[in-house]
Amino acid sequence: MDKLKIEQQYRYYSVDGRKMAVKMYFVNHMPFTFDQLTELEVNDPLVIEEAEKREDVPEKWLYQCSDYLIAEECHPCLFDVELENPQDLPLDIDK
Repeated sequence: MDKLKIEQQYRYYSVDGRKMAVKMYFVNHMPFTFDQLTELEVNDPLVIEEAEKREDVPEKWLYQCSDYLIAEECHPCLFDVELENPQDLPLDIDK
């Protein structure tokens, strides 16, 4: 199996009709977790611009992708998987 690639993007995460800007983490284009942003980051024009130009990530999509990655034992927060760029995982992940 090829190594998986982690991507980080500022996106809007939507839950129950509300949305918030977050740093979303993707593995091979599938969202699997996110970091909440500081007040300074949330108000940063560059963060807002990046989040607005990308598709929102609804709660349901995040959970569906996460469930799939768990079932396939490819969720980088839970399983030892070969990563192309492990340094791009969220900081609070113990690997």
